[in-house]
Amino acid sequence: MGTRKTGAHALATLLLAAPLLAGSPPESARAQTDTCEYRYDGECDEGYGTGLCAEGTDSWDCRRAGTPPGPESCIYSRDGECDEPAGTGVCIPYTDTADCRAAGIDQSRVFFGHDDRVWPDSTELPWRMIGRIAFESGGSCTGSLIGPSTVLTAAHCMFGGEGPRGIDRPLTFLAGADGPKSVAKAGIIDFYVPPQFDIQLHTETSEVDGYDWAILVLDAPIGQRLGWFRVEALDEAWLTREVDRGTLFVKQGGYSGDSMAFLSANLSCPVVQVWDDGTIYHQCDTLPGDSGSPLFIDDGDGYRILALESATYPNAEGRYDDNMAVDARAFWQAAQNFWQ
Repeated sequence: MGTRKTGAHALATLLLAAPLLAGSPPESARAQTDTCEYRYDGECDEGYGTGLCAEGTDSWDCRRAGTPPGPESCIYSRDGECDEPAGTGVCIPYTDTADCRAAGIDQSRVFFGHDDRVWPDSTELPWRMIGRIAFESGGSCTGSLIGPSTVLTAAHCMFGGEGPRGIDRPLTFLAGADGPKSVAKAGIIDFYVPPQFDIQLHTETSEVDGYDWAILVLDAPIGQRLGWFRVEALDEAWLTREVDRGTLFVKQGGYSGDSMAFLSANLSCPVVQVWDDGTIYHQCDTLPGDSGSPLFIDDGDGYRILALESATYPNAEGRYDDNMAVDARAFWQAAQNFWQ
């Protein structure tokens, strides 16, 4: 088990709630795959989506066929400005590669070798127990049902608004969201963030990473129909032993920044480091919007959350080798206290 290193990191900047981009309708759209002005923006703009684009011109956003588009597929590629997330954020990772490299922005931190995500059926178990949280600011994060009307997510998702302490009020939870549809929808009537969590410390240091969790209370027990993830005490000796052996692999599902309204998932990714502050490092492919998403296993008795996605740390060379998650050692007791 390691002692958490301190120092500046990019947790909040990489995985904070990210609003969808908006724009005016295009003047015309050719009936050709992915020629829509708003293609690859994470929102379906064909008929059943926003309706801004002609059918067949925003195919990837609407159907999520295969992995995201490759280098230079951004409509603003090679214009001398980096438009990937660390730049203007107009385009998704890997789509404005040349401009970003010229600007000294390395997007290779996003995935581990290549993108291993899949697009599961969000109406089926366990994926329907995962949902998109909509905030007052228009941003979103991922959460998961841990009781009939209780949702687990990341604490940092609650900040970035104009309320007291910068609170961004969570409004709704869309379980199994799939574009304009969802399996169930519930309002959020209350939420709890550990008092030890400080958004500025979280952004600038690693001192409060183990407190980057939050619990939301819904206005309807939708989990009675959809099911929920179990949260139990995590045996530290077992966790450390499995990670040291290289035998702990988890599943993950969330609303990544390049899909936003559509669920993406990792079916088997390794946990590679255990820290003594209730956090772990893992190598699931995640993006902004995945904050708060569950890392879970099927242990034979159902689906059990081991951790929730938080952020990414740079190594000594400034590259982003591992993603960080808050594990159940940090929040399992609170999950029992707030269960309903």
